[in-house]
Amino acid sequence: MNKIAKGRKSEKLFADLLKKRGFTVWKPTNCKFGKKDVFGLFDLLAIHRQGDLYMIQVKTGNKTNFYKARKDIEKFIKSFFNLQFYVSVVHINKKKILISIFDYLRFEWRNKEIDLDKEEWGDIFAIV
Repeated sequence: MNKIAKGRKSEKLFADLLKKRGFTVWKPTNCKFGKKDVFGLFDLLAIHRQGDLYMIQVKTGNKTNFYKARKDIEKFIKSFFNLQFYVSVVHINKKKILISIFDYLRFEWRNKEIDLDKEEWGDIFAIV
């Protein structure tokens, strides 16, 4: 499986998990001209019933890209520090999902690891 197919599969997996938990998920359509990510950073936008907006970057493969994405998102956050939204980076491998959400109050990343084999996750984003 090539990198693009692997990435799309991971994005779909995470979007489906969010939908099962009451989120409405939007993914930009593919475009052969330019980048398809929202603001050049995010693969998915998710809104929960309570109105919270999450901008999500999904990563697969090694964690180097995961941590690089977090740094890029921190730069983005600093330029919009007055807005209220949640950003997260998700790393998916065969057995686990690592979710990292930016905590605005502490200006730091909060992590949660989820085992794909278990269904009792509770609130996916309950780490902020």
